[in-house]
Amino acid sequence: MLGISRDSHFVHAAFKESLNLEHALLADMKGEVARAYGTWDEERVVAKRLTVVIDGEGRVVYTTQSDSLPEIRDHSDVLASIA
Repeated sequence: MLGISRDSHFVHAAFKESLNLEHALLADMKGEVARAYGTWDEERVVAKRLTVVIDGEGRVVYTTQSDSLPEIRDHSDVLASIA
């Protein structure tokens, strides 16, 4: 499992520590990954929140995107897609 955001690795380290997360968090400081996945909002200079589940064979099996920030998302569908 990977998490990707525009935050720096310093912010990621503090976030991981505060929530006792063990998975990797990657920094997309220039928004290149967000642009590649079509989630970059040029007007607001932010990336929308996107969840992508990719199976072991590289196929996208689930996606969900928040249209507004911040939006609390229900991740039960995500969990069901990996069960």
